[in-house]
Amino acid sequence: MKHIVDLEWDGNGGVKATEKKSGDITTYHLKRDDKPEGSVVIWEYPINDPPFGLYIGGCDPLTQKSSGFKIEQKR
Repeated sequence: MKHIVDLEWDGNGGVKATEKKSGDITTYHLKRDDKPEGSVVIWEYPINDPPFGLYIGGCDPLTQKSSGFKIEQKR
């Protein structure tokens, strides 16, 4: 099941997910009036106290500006 959430620190070293009805980006290319900011989508919440190695995390901080490559759109 798809969960669209906003994430915030809970003050105790954890993260709180507040669910909402919409906010994820589901179409591409965005129209001129569409907001380019999307929400986090969680497809399955993690289990408590998982064994080491069950989950991995990743982040791809590469952006068009920092990559040196120009992405062109066909119109």
